Amino acid sequence: MLGEDPEPAGDFAVSLELAFRIENGEIVGRVKDGTLAGNVLALLPQATLGSDRQWVGHVHTPAWHLADVSLNG
Repeated sequence: MLGEDPEPAGDFAVSLELAFRIENGEIVGRVKDGTLAGNVLALLPQATLGSDRQWVGHVHTPAWHLADVSLNG
């Protein structure tokens, strides 16, 4: 309908200068100049949070595990 806000799509893509490839819980390599992409509306309900907390900028947050995120590099 005219004038109504569209439903949020939730798609995102973020450029990364450096990321780490992890297999079986171990860092096995680096991914340079990659792109992280996914849909936040699909990812957040499946997210699991770690028990640790670290300062990231101005936010004190635990580690997040997000399945089905696409990383291209």
